[in-house]
Amino acid sequence: VALVLCGDTLAFDRIVEKHRRWVYTLCSRILRSPDNAADLTQEVFARALEKMPMLQHRARLAGWLKVIAVNQCRTVIEKQRLYDPLGGEESVRPTNLTPEQQLIASERRELVEKLIDQLPPKQQLVFVMKYIDGYSYRQISELTGFSDKQLKSYLQNARRNFEKSWTERRKKR
Repeated sequence: VALVLCGDTLAFDRIVEKHRRWVYTLCSRILRSPDNAADLTQEVFARALEKMPMLQHRARLAGWLKVIAVNQCRTVIEKQRLYDPLGGEESVRPTNLTPEQQLIASERRELVEKLIDQLPPKQQLVFVMKYIDGYSYRQISELTGFSDKQLKSYLQNARRNFEKSWTERRKKR
């Protein structure tokens, strides 16, 4: 990382080579489009290069790239929703659900996304990695650079904050 700060493009190329595959896989899984994932993977690394001076610890590079990737995916998804609120023909919808059940599931999914978005950034990151992406504690710790104690604290607080917000929303209905 220090070499990148000094303008060593070879160092950045090595970073891209090391992380490109999993960034692409993450984007592909979220966006469900190989073409969009390929474009977004390039965008993730372009943004990373712009913001590289802010990164102080190499151990946190993978977690930092994941945050950029997830945020970029959310931006793409949000733009698609603005132009195609029904999700288009390519949307994956279970065929065994009635239209009413599909609507309820969609509303529930949107609520979950909103509640996750309200979590503080570190809580949001570990919450998504654990409960959406299915990473283990060890994997999350390795990717983010958080100690076991920090990780457990962020995750515990994220669960508590999510559950509190979920309960409050349910009571309002």
